[in-house]
Amino acid sequence: MDTKKPTRRQSSPGKQFRGPLFVLLIGFALGVTTILLLLSYSGLGVRLQGLPQLTTNQSIIEDTRSTQLNYDDVEGMFSYVFANLADEVIVYPTENYYYFKLFDGGHEIWGNIRLDAVDRQDGILSFAYFTTVNRREAPLDVRADQRHKNFTTDDGLVLSELEPLTYEVRYQGKTVIFHLNDVPQTLPDDLELLASEQFLYRIFDESGWQLVLLVDQDAPGFRFVLDPLAAQPDTLRQLNDSLLVGQHSGFIFYNDEERQRLVLVGVDALNTRKNNYYDGPFDQLADNFVTDDRLKDALLTVFPQYEGKVTARGVFLDDDGNTRNSRVALQPLLKYYSHAHLLEFFAECQEQSQNISADLIACLTRDKKQSS
Repeated sequence: MDTKKPTRRQSSPGKQFRGPLFVLLIGFALGVTTILLLLSYSGLGVRLQGLPQLTTNQSIIEDTRSTQLNYDDVEGMFSYVFANLADEVIVYPTENYYYFKLFDGGHEIWGNIRLDAVDRQDGILSFAYFTTVNRREAPLDVRADQRHKNFTTDDGLVLSELEPLTYEVRYQGKTVIFHLNDVPQTLPDDLELLASEQFLYRIFDESGWQLVLLVDQDAPGFRFVLDPLAAQPDTLRQLNDSLLVGQHSGFIFYNDEERQRLVLVGVDALNTRKNNYYDGPFDQLADNFVTDDRLKDALLTVFPQYEGKVTARGVFLDDDGNTRNSRVALQPLLKYYSHAHLLEFFAECQEQSQNISADLIACLTRDKKQSS
């Protein structure tokens, strides 16, 4: 980037100015150049510490008018995305998806690079993307324009573990270090549970919300409770005396005053249709920390129909015992279409529970997949 040079002081012929002012001016110019270079690098994925990234309407318009990428060329798309990653990245969501979005060819493209807890041990990196639509009629509509490929050594990609939850990926002469999220897997201090609830895992959703996954053994069902030790990524406001809504995420929390905790009870149905970052935590379980059958046992308690059909991580099995490309989606909440819809649902649960706190929570967190 060009920078404005300081004006050089005139000197008599055959004489050079070497005074302290000249040294100060040169130092100032070098300082300005360094700052500008740092700012330019921040646009390429290297963030200045503590500062938010800036997105402008100008860049979006110019990028959507670009036709530099071939949407159907999965290898070419991956090459572009990978080349534009920083040398080290942090994967916050606990199902190990590193999400991205870009604009090109009249499209807003959303996608992810995933280091699956099992696949990465075999050197497999998953890459997927799709185009956004202003209003999808159903979540399955995403599949119509989705592109996906598993990259391995056959594609020239080398994935290796440097240490637990830190992986190095080399591809086309570039190396990127992926730091997976080491979320503590202990029950947060002062988080009070019902006598029938069992702690399972702490998770980090792509929305930025950090949640605690519980299973209720008496009124079989899962529920997500806000992690009280984590920073909140959204501003909560009162919807009524008992419910709070995230202004940005649309997440709805029930204020369980008796236990001083917030229970997730709703997500905006439009977000689930769009398959965006605010579609709910059903796809962000704590995969890196599933080392026994605790989750599987909980799944079979709530969904006995899945006996013999799921792995320890809740991934479905086919008739031959091979894993399928799908898993049990935990949705112990309402996908609401309006706040009025949600408030009606809340009123119905209040009536059914007859003001018994545990029964109200069980009603608000019932998964529609559960048998009657």
